[in-house]
Amino acid sequence: MKTLDWTQYDRVLIGASIRYGHYHPAVAEFVTQHLHELKQRASGFFSVNLTARKPEKRSPETNAYTAKFLQQSPWQPDCCAVFAGALRYPRYRWFDRIMIQLIMRMTGGETDSSKEVEYTDWDQVARFAREFAQLSGKLR
Repeated sequence: MKTLDWTQYDRVLIGASIRYGHYHPAVAEFVTQHLHELKQRASGFFSVNLTARKPEKRSPETNAYTAKFLQQSPWQPDCCAVFAGALRYPRYRWFDRIMIQLIMRMTGGETDSSKEVEYTDWDQVARFAREFAQLSGKLR
């Protein structure tokens, strides 16, 4: 991995998506490896997962993946959000398409494999971007 020159940054934004119920292990590894630097800077975290297609699962407190991540993480970002993302069946490999259809069937979601469905609440994304931009820097 390329070494980061942390002196170039006064804030950090980390985004991660859920795939088959988990964030990529690199997210936790990055947090662990750079915890000191993250704590010294204003920071934000956002998660993208299809569970957030349901409005009641779209906050860090009500989204199980994000709540678990924040509970287990030694890093606590200054702001956090959860976005639904998109369901793009035609772009998925056969196995992924079948697995996602199964998950969607179990959770009451879209199962038509010919469809692409955009669930992202772009107003929510814009609000989060403004909130992150307005964070006060911690470095002096």
